Amino acid sequence: SLLVVTADHGQSNTWERVPIGKVLRESGFKVNVVADGSFASIFLEDESDRQEVIDFLNDLDCIDGLWYKNTFDKVGIGTPYTGDIA
Repeated sequence: SLLVVTADHGQSNTWERVPIGKVLRESGFKVNVVADGSFASIFLEDESDRQEVIDFLNDLDCIDGLWYKNTFDKVGIGTPYTGDIA
């Protein structure tokens, strides 16, 4: 499972680096994170956590947008390597 969080190339200001993998793991979520700059791909170990992770991330002030499987094509990131949430 994958979750991607980004502001890179979106012309969004970023004021601080947030270790999103650490934040999620410390909140009890089992995730693997690949991050580069302000972009992070989050792979969920348990697919059933998807909505709970989405809700958690939406409550964070540092998140400007989230995308998931059925919305990936809208932002041009739908590939076989894209995970569950972006």
